[in-house]
Amino acid sequence: MEDTESTSKTQGRSPRRSLAVDDETFQALLDICEFRGWTKIEALKRLINEEKGQVAQESDQKRAYSRP
Repeated sequence: MEDTESTSKTQGRSPRRSLAVDDETFQALLDICEFRGWTKIEALKRLINEEKGQVAQESDQKRAYSRP
């Protein structure tokens, strides 16, 4: 029965993982969240997705320049 309860609680969501950051970075995250009205999870998702998009764009540009 315990397995069913834990499964139903996380159904449709990925399991959470922990992440450790230094105090300065954590404070910066709190400042961003306070200013934007985001949760820490929401802020991290948004910032990571933004950076992921920039990395993909830079990768495409690199490939375009390296073509013969």
